[in-house]
Order: sequence, then structure tokens, then C-alpha cells
Amino acid sequence: MQLRAFTGRPAANAANLIGHAINPALQPLLSCIPALTLVEAYAKASDYRHGQALVHALTQVVDPALAARLRKDFISLTADGLTRLDPAACDHLRDRYADHDHPAAREILTWLAGEHQTNLEVIMPQ
Repeated sequence: MQLRAFTGRPAANAANLIGHAINPALQPLLSCIPALTLVEAYAKASDYRHGQALVHALTQVVDPALAARLRKDFISLTADGLTRLDPAACDHLRDRYADHDHPAAREILTWLAGEHQTNLEVIMPQ
């Protein structure tokens, strides 16, 4: 799941751009989190701090309780990936996000259920 803040985009490029295309994930609301960090990266230039931008974006997209939960589970949701999470970890995450009545929590639950998996066969059918 892609929730990371954008890095490696020099803000000096902003003067030469009229737009910046991104490839959103299959979770439309959660995709707003990294997208908002890109806006902040260009706006703040050398003052941009990706960690602070992530926290700021989380608070714009989800409620405070869910933002805190996402911060605690960030590594499991982003670095490990669904295929690397063991069944017990998936169950634990499901229990945590089932308690949140928010569309972003439902996107996480759908992802944990494996409903948003893509692979080369899906992207490029034979």
C-alpha cells in the first residue's frame, strides 16, 4: 500500500511545470495522502520535511484517531506489503481498522482482504 510521502522531487522543478501526474493506488482516498505531500513538497521547497508532510496529509484525509492508528501501523502497511504479512498480522490489522467508521479504514480492510491485488497478468493479459 502506497502511503509514503513524496521525496526526490526538487522543488525548483515547479517553475518549469504546469502539472505533475501521479499514478494513484487502487485506494482512492488513501492515495490522497501521498498526493498532498507532493503539493507540500513543491510549496515548501527546501523547507519540505517528508515526515512532517506525511503527518499533515494524514490529518487532512482522516480523523485524528485513524491518523494515529495509521502512523503506528505505517511500516506494516507500506514496507511489508500484503504478501509479506503473516495471517496473524493481517488479522490483527483487520481488528484495528474494523473499529474505525471511515472510508479510508474500509479501503485498508479491502486491501487486507486481498481485493486490490494486481500482478503482471492483470496489467498485461496474455
